[in-house]
Amino acid sequence: MTESSEKTSVGGEVTKATTGQRDECYCTRAVRLTMFAARFVSSTAAASLAAETRGGAPRRARARGLIARTKAASGGDSSSPPGDISLLEVSSVSELQDLIKKTKKENRIAVLEVRRTKASPAVEAFAEKYEGMADEFKDRAVFATLLQDKTEATKLAAKSLNVEEVPEFFIYKDGELVSELASGTSYEGLHHAVARSLGQIEDVG
Repeated sequence: MTESSEKTSVGGEVTKATTGQRDECYCTRAVRLTMFAARFVSSTAAASLAAETRGGAPRRARARGLIARTKAASGGDSSSPPGDISLLEVSSVSELQDLIKKTKKENRIAVLEVRRTKASPAVEAFAEKYEGMADEFKDRAVFATLLQDKTEATKLAAKSLNVEEVPEFFIYKDGELVSELASGTSYEGLHHAVARSLGQIEDVG
């Protein structure tokens, strides 16, 4: 009886040891599954990045490069060929002078609108029509906008033009100021002045 009891006891220890080994085995499998999942996620992320960068550069970088190449192809903001840009933004006195020289060389006129960054609904509506007019005359004129209160440089540019009220319009031909239209000018009035500067309407005044 004593020997049987010891065997039973030994058998119980063996059983317990076997159960512990199973628990250890399950833990090992869980760790391996966790490591496999981590590697799968990592490989998926790497594949996604590879797809994003396929072609040599990330899509965002390629997009930025495309924008840069487009600007370079057009020669930047002031050296693009006639008709490519319908409306420019003038940011300083020097840029205004460059615009006047450029249009003189290209035998085109320059039309400048001076206004503020924040304007009344009526002025904003006029600005949209101004863009349409720029597109209409883009082959023979360059239309530009100077936002008077945008920076210190734009304030100086507006001051050089003796701007008192906005919006105010200036038309340059052959490097000279040929027409100045004060605040309150209608779309028709500006359109007529542009057409007259281009010789499309006889100046009977």
